[in-house]
Amino acid sequence: MISRYVTTYLCALAIICSDAAEKSRTEFGAKNLAESPVELTVGDGYLQAQLEICFSMPEKIEYGPSAVMRVEFKDSDDRVADLSVCISVSDYADIYEVRRMSVTLNGETVAEYDNKMAAEVNLHGGDNYLLLSMDGRSVDVYIGKDRLSYCTSFETAHIREIMLSGTKGVDVMAGVLETFTPEPVSQRISEESITAIDRSKAADIAGIWTYLDRDNDPDYARPGGQYSIAILPTDSQDAYNIYYVDGAAVNRERWKSGMLKGRLKPLPLIGRYRLEWWGSDMHKLESEAHAELEDGVLTLKFPLLHSELRFIHPVER
Repeated sequence: MISRYVTTYLCALAIICSDAAEKSRTEFGAKNLAESPVELTVGDGYLQAQLEICFSMPEKIEYGPSAVMRVEFKDSDDRVADLSVCISVSDYADIYEVRRMSVTLNGETVAEYDNKMAAEVNLHGGDNYLLLSMDGRSVDVYIGKDRLSYCTSFETAHIREIMLSGTKGVDVMAGVLETFTPEPVSQRISEESITAIDRSKAADIAGIWTYLDRDNDPDYARPGGQYSIAILPTDSQDAYNIYYVDGAAVNRERWKSGMLKGRLKPLPLIGRYRLEWWGSDMHKLESEAHAELEDGVLTLKFPLLHSELRFIHPVER
């Protein structure tokens, strides 16, 4: 049975993503990890993925590190990360026995829990919960028994595969993997249309623009790459479409040159535009965004996300 706290966390995510993404769900039941390792395929191009596991360690163990649950990750760059949860008993008489749960990442300890912290995790049998939250750039790890606590994070490309294994007596009581995949951006122009863009009009908003710099609060948003974009007028008077050219770091395997990245509509102020923007996850941001063109610098502003991206016309050599 999955904990109420974890389910609430995932339901909140589902509400956020439901209008912009397709959801898939894989459940698995009780497993003795020593006898039946669990292999999971996460896939590519997801907006968000979460794996939640209810697991238990043996109630009686020998001295030393004797119960381990291992989580192996393989990302889209074929790199592997190894997260382990281990229960150990100190070498004292039973009356003074000290149990510890340690969490290691690629062999380095990132968190420890002992008898004094028994309110956070179950050290003597009983259920614990592990939550892994993945967004294509990093994995956040949470652990706990009644309520999850943040444990650690690590950077990665898209996680494609996960394997769960363990020593004797380590059981997974239940688990669920949920992924949220964005609908693809459908509108696109050809490579020839991009190549034919006049790059000589440095004062005009139309043309090719390359990434200059950014000003952002990472608690609200993180840039999806150092983009080059093409801006072309539409059939509507003074309106423009923004097309992706290159530079994506997030979802780079899904973004193709010529895909629609945004739209600009003029405001009754010189050099000011209302901005629609498709984020790195390929869905449209609802963030009261606008754009400003001043002194040859195009600034895309996202005030609700405390973020700005600045672009300039590339210098011809």
